[in-house]
Amino acid sequence: MRLNTNVGYKHIVPFLTDTKQSDRSLKTGFPEIQGKLHNYAVTANDAFVTLIGSISEYWKFNNTISINYNELKLAIDTLNDELKLQINKAHLLRVDVSNSLPVSVDPNVIFPLFGRKGKQYPKRLPDGINYGNKGRSYWTSFYKKGSDMLRYELKIMRPKSVLQPILKGKKPTLEDLLNPNIYNLLLKRWQQHYYKVEKIKELPQHFDIIGTKDVDRARAELIKIMYPEIDRIIDAAIEQRHC
Repeated sequence: MRLNTNVGYKHIVPFLTDTKQSDRSLKTGFPEIQGKLHNYAVTANDAFVTLIGSISEYWKFNNTISINYNELKLAIDTLNDELKLQINKAHLLRVDVSNSLPVSVDPNVIFPLFGRKGKQYPKRLPDGINYGNKGRSYWTSFYKKGSDMLRYELKIMRPKSVLQPILKGKKPTLEDLLNPNIYNLLLKRWQQHYYKVEKIKELPQHFDIIGTKDVDRARAELIKIMYPEIDRIIDAAIEQRHC
């Protein structure tokens, strides 16, 4: 989020830790600093202040379980008090709606059971999967959070566009998240995008294997389930061969 302000970056320095010149300042001489406010990464100059981080982690010192509506309001008020600025007026550059789901197995076992989301195939991450392409309003991620928690996260890359029906073109601010219509819409989108992802109930455990061809068939079936992009990759290779 970004707050346009003319108070000057020196106003904010006493409230931050690990303060230093920003990378841009080191390269160009532009007066700008970087620092930390708890978990938030803060960049400030004489025109604006930018905060990047999780408001759940800011409030609870842990973002495993997301904060509720009342906690969100308290967290925004506390940010205002800590920085002596109206952070509630900061424009939202991106909104992540997420929560952690308890699971009975290692989350890495679950990732192969997620299929396509519309026309998008899951992209593997070190500890999860991601759906999303440059230019899209929504990105969807599932990743491991500890040994027994599955984190589901909906990244809203274009908050102004997504919230257009409610805000009528106005740039969304942090305090707009307290609007019940916006709060409920974001929760609804989080739920809807979860159900847009195809799920495979379970991997087959038993195959009728008599000969070598049966082994090859079982292997191909498992690969297609665990790596759904395989058909697209093979089709592209065939098409390239015929060019």
